[in-house]
Amino acid sequence: MSLEIKHYQFSKNHDIQLLLGEFNPNDALGLIAQTVHIKIKYLENKISSQINAEDVRSSEVKIKRLQKELFKLRKFSVQKPKV
Repeated sequence: MSLEIKHYQFSKNHDIQLLLGEFNPNDALGLIAQTVHIKIKYLENKISSQINAEDVRSSEVKIKRLQKELFKLRKFSVQKPKV
């Protein structure tokens, strides 16, 4: 499985390459799952510091979307190909 996440450029001279390479399906799923969990934790921390109800709701919606997408990805990855 090929997994490529583009780098983030902070300025013309500074950028960070997050993920680039070939990964077997289990490793790719593990990397994606860990990334999703980190993003969810970030959003949860953001919720605890937000006062605006609209911002809290927005973060909650993002968390639910990430959880659903990860669930679908895991479900897809365990399905055996039809022969």
